[in-house]
Amino acid sequence: MDYGHCGFFDYNALANSYFSSLRVTGTPLHPADWFCVWGGNVQALPRVVADEACEGGKALYFEQYGGTVRRQFVWGDVLPAATFKVRGCFKADAIASGLRLFYVRSFGHGGSETGYCVDRAAFAALQIISYVYGAYATFGLQAIDLSADTWYYVRFEAANKNFKVRVWAKGEEEPGAWLIDADDTYDNWDQYAHAYKGYFGIGSIAATASVTWDWIGIGTDGDEAPVPT
Repeated sequence: MDYGHCGFFDYNALANSYFSSLRVTGTPLHPADWFCVWGGNVQALPRVVADEACEGGKALYFEQYGGTVRRQFVWGDVLPAATFKVRGCFKADAIASGLRLFYVRSFGHGGSETGYCVDRAAFAALQIISYVYGAYATFGLQAIDLSADTWYYVRFEAANKNFKVRVWAKGEEEPGAWLIDADDTYDNWDQYAHAYKGYFGIGSIAATASVTWDWIGIGTDGDEAPVPT
């Protein structure tokens, strides 16, 4: 299914569903309802930019810069949750290790980061990264060949220890099977923050790639993630 494009950032919530569509003016513009939790400086801020490929001519752009800082920018309107369903449309100007699409169940600050993210591994594959107070582990590694400057759809679900991911190119049919369908194997899962509620955010390792988001829909606590209509 081809969902087309919509802009970014007019907050709309129905129960535990959230959808972004752009209704702000001026570029560049740092969206007021998002805030930095990791990599705390202005370079960590995404901004709204002009993009003719997106409906309304706007998108959310998260720019790379030098260094190796973990960066995350949280959507403050989405309340902390333990279960997430995420839909979105993105592209990256480079496909490299450290390209992290988004985070869920996240909290903490630099050096004590906690949560999960969808990550591009050191070769043509995606995986889930688990952070516990700054330390990390990976699981669910699956091969997929992504291309730079290409729009992709993503579907993601997180419930308890289980995490599911699909990614497919815009204009193609959604796959019938999950690319990743894996459990976190951390031995003390129930005793640590993996089982806690946290935020949804976007981010990356600095100097990896610049990522553009056309739209994002989020469902928490069992609700579906909305998509453009």
